Amino acid sequence: AMHLHVSGKKAGTVILGGSLVDAVLGFKSVSGNEIGLLIHGDDQTARDTGKLLSGWNARVAALTGGARSATILDTTARQEPDFNNVAKGVQVLSDGRYYEVRLLPLHGFGTSDRPHLVVIADITSAMVAIRNSTVQGLIIAALGLLLAETTLFFILTGPLSRLQRTVHTLP
Repeated sequence: AMHLHVSGKKAGTVILGGSLVDAVLGFKSVSGNEIGLLIHGDDQTARDTGKLLSGWNARVAALTGGARSATILDTTARQEPDFNNVAKGVQVLSDGRYYEVRLLPLHGFGTSDRPHLVVIADITSAMVAIRNSTVQGLIIAALGLLLAETTLFFILTGPLSRLQRTVHTLP
């Protein structure tokens, strides 16, 4: 909703609407992430629609990505049984790939069901980059330590050998 102002005075309000399907597909095309609609609660509507995620007492009403996304949600529900923790974001390993699953509550529907958008982001490339950076950092640190020890050895070899000769000449 947007207020219209004419000559500094409120002249009206414009409300634009769209279907939830358009919003979901638009989100998928812009972000590249999978998205779905979960209905959490005990209402009859929740029991009659979608695939059951029993650990969360929720149903999947809509989901992009098909069976792969459903498998990721099943894995997440088994790994993190507390529905409220998933709202903060949970990392899940499924079929050798890393995903972040996050729930976003939808407010203002006036039902006893609690609908949530679920966003599934593939974070495999970020996890691989982090792992590679960590390994690279460890290798560089080990090589740096080896180089420092070698340099120290060559710097101190001469003075220590002179000290050793001095020690042998003392009574």
